[in-house]
Amino acid sequence: MDIARGLAAISIVFWHWQHFFYTSSGALPAHFDWQRIPLYSTLPWLFEHVGILSLYFFFSLSGFVFFGLYGQSIAQGQCSARTFFVARIARLYPLHVLSLVLVAGLQCYYSWQYNEYFVFLINDSYHFFLNIFLINAWGIQEGFSFNGPIWSVSSECLFYLLFFFLARLKQSKLSSVLLLIICLICLRSYAGYQLGQLKAYALVAGFESFLWGGVSYLVTQSYVQLSLKPNIKKAIFYLCASLTILGLSSLLILTQSALQGTGYDLMARTLIPMSLFTLVVWERHSLLRFKRLAWLGDITYSVYLLHFPLQLLCEMFRRQLGLGHEIYSSVGFMLLFFMLLIPISYASYLYVEVPLRKWIRLRYS
Repeated sequence: MDIARGLAAISIVFWHWQHFFYTSSGALPAHFDWQRIPLYSTLPWLFEHVGILSLYFFFSLSGFVFFGLYGQSIAQGQCSARTFFVARIARLYPLHVLSLVLVAGLQCYYSWQYNEYFVFLINDSYHFFLNIFLINAWGIQEGFSFNGPIWSVSSECLFYLLFFFLARLKQSKLSSVLLLIICLICLRSYAGYQLGQLKAYALVAGFESFLWGGVSYLVTQSYVQLSLKPNIKKAIFYLCASLTILGLSSLLILTQSALQGTGYDLMARTLIPMSLFTLVVWERHSLLRFKRLAWLGDITYSVYLLHFPLQLLCEMFRRQLGLGHEIYSSVGFMLLFFMLLIPISYASYLYVEVPLRKWIRLRYS
């Protein structure tokens, strides 16, 4: 699971490679030639689909983890609201504030030098306030601002609030599944009326994926506790694993427009929950632990939050040196970018995330 998290975060960086080709309007030029992106001709699905899939994978994974770690303890009153939210603040806030201040400073300098912003054009005091409190994706924003990728973390903060109150309902396992399915049906119905409203649809689709992660956890827990013959349990697992691999493979060859419709439905309703089930069950029984690659899971948050500031720095150096955009079409530059991003992210995890997380928990728990 750690490896999957790390690879998902890295795939989002590939998806965001298009940032280097944005114009001053904060978007790709009309009729953009995707062949300008390195490796696109060889791995087009990496830049078209995997980033979106990874984003919803993270939402579902959060639901899976939170229902597993906190669902029962919150329902039984063993985990208080203070304990729960202090843990969330300790996990998210230190690196968020650091990256927000860094991007704000870099964007101010970039605007002063070139009279424009890089990629994310909304960098005013109001949106800085929203970003500070991680409410910049709650539907009261005008668009993406400052460190743009943080929008998904902001969305998850809202999901945490909703999850905590949902867990307090103290439902049985069966009634919890039924309640989640009812919520999902309501969300899907509402989303149908919000397709043209990106802000609302992103929240609805994200929370839907979060709840599907919860359903996946409850199903996985039931599967583990089933008193069936080992051969029958193996057959169930192999069937789910085969369907997941087949479904993901099919999804990768769909067009971008199909992904927004039937492709997303297929992913959100079946593939992501099934992939979580498959990964967790496989991890429980596999002899291959890949402990040496566990660090990929550790750097997930830093990779996600620090890749845009690094992109901004690269663009500033490019303009200072008078180089053309063709440098971003180089596989060598892409390799150099990741050779910088991954060590920086690992150092951030060791010397920023972990120490400050421990300090906040000790200070406020």
